[in-house]
Amino acid sequence: MAKCLLFLSILVVGIAVLFTVDSFKPYKEILLKYMDNLGLSKILFPFIDKLKSYFIFTFKERILTKAELAQYIEGPVYLAILGKVYDVTKGTRHYGKGGSYEGFAGKDGTRAFITGEFDEAGLIEDIRGFTLQEFLGLHEWQQLYEKDYKYIGKVIGEFYDENGKPTETLETFNKHLKEAYKEKQAEADDMTIFPPCNSEWSEQAGKRLWCTEWSGGIKREWVGVPRQYLKAGKTTPRCACVNEKLLNIPSLKVYPGCDPKAVSCSFPS
Repeated sequence: MAKCLLFLSILVVGIAVLFTVDSFKPYKEILLKYMDNLGLSKILFPFIDKLKSYFIFTFKERILTKAELAQYIEGPVYLAILGKVYDVTKGTRHYGKGGSYEGFAGKDGTRAFITGEFDEAGLIEDIRGFTLQEFLGLHEWQQLYEKDYKYIGKVIGEFYDENGKPTETLETFNKHLKEAYKEKQAEADDMTIFPPCNSEWSEQAGKRLWCTEWSGGIKREWVGVPRQYLKAGKTTPRCACVNEKLLNIPSLKVYPGCDPKAVSCSFPS
């Protein structure tokens, strides 16, 4: 009996400790639901509900002013991107005094993630004038911090108000981000239909373009033939490997001096 009680005590403490580990957060609810389904919640510890409320909801995001964020330049080091604050203390050699990205500490330097301007004028929140591709780049940077660093909360400014609610600027960013992902998907679809050709050049042999089932890094069951492909909205064509079923599309042209049925075209210097 004593051994059973000891085992149950260790089990409860073990679960409690796991609930406090950040990397275990995605599995907390799953474990609790699993225990509920097995009836273990009632059998093992009647206070499991208290554990749920304590361990799952202990984190409360902070809403920081810019002045408060500016205090976190050493000791704990914080930075913000798109208004979200992350603890980057474990990256002190990069973000601490003397580090390559020291300027990001204690502020939201969103714009600099794209421009690479790490001076006072560049380390600002302003995202006006960015392209869809640059919005994608910003989002990828934020995802990196979300993955590698502890999330602290939000900073009041360009992206969040004093209540932690998204501003018009952030809503506009999210709108452009959706457009960017839509464009990225369209580009990926286009590459699947018209995979890029393999290409090589040498001074002796000149240029060669050719197609394989892997050309362009896109695996498929057909090889295709090289064609000049001018995509709508583009000003210059690219080499695409084209399936024989699509050869009559007006935006495709045979390379001068290349056999229309050849899978490889050479252009001597």
